[in-house]
Amino acid sequence: MFQIVSKREVAPNVHETVIRAPAIATKARPGQFVILMVDEQSERVPYTLCDWDRAAGTVTLIVQEVGQSSRKLVLLRAGDHVAHLVGPLGVPLEIEPFGTVALAAGCYGIGAVLGIARAMKTAGNRVITIVEADSHYLHYFRSELAAASDELIQTTIDGSDGIKGHSIDIVKRKLENGEQLDRVIAVG
Repeated sequence: MFQIVSKREVAPNVHETVIRAPAIATKARPGQFVILMVDEQSERVPYTLCDWDRAAGTVTLIVQEVGQSSRKLVLLRAGDHVAHLVGPLGVPLEIEPFGTVALAAGCYGIGAVLGIARAMKTAGNRVITIVEADSHYLHYFRSELAAASDELIQTTIDGSDGIKGHSIDIVKRKLENGEQLDRVIAVG
């Protein structure tokens, strides 16, 4: 069984869940995911690997409560266990020195780009992270993403934080203004 090491609500209805899973943490790479079952009767639900700590043997997931299975997971606390966790699965993203990499992320995708931003920065890229939410109170991982990026731009649909609009609008604006973006990754 896989123990929940820590859990916190990072935005309304959005939960950061850190799970002890040394075998998965050792092999995790940006862009991969896991399949989780809270208990033996739960459905198999895919979750993007948000982050991982090889030394601690943990993986971090962002969980948005949208149905019965995600509700079961968000109701668990630190010290509780999940029945099954399989991964890492999926084809990892190519991480190499591309030049300037723009990461456009919205809602659930904000968490999903954290590991990508760190890996791209470590590979020597200039990383521009653009996060989108409906309103200011739905932005999360601000300090983590700022530390992993050369530039962090926040947008909100209602204009209450950062620039009003969508993250992809910022990508378009940068390209229209002649800025070279060597790679754009959008999540969410």
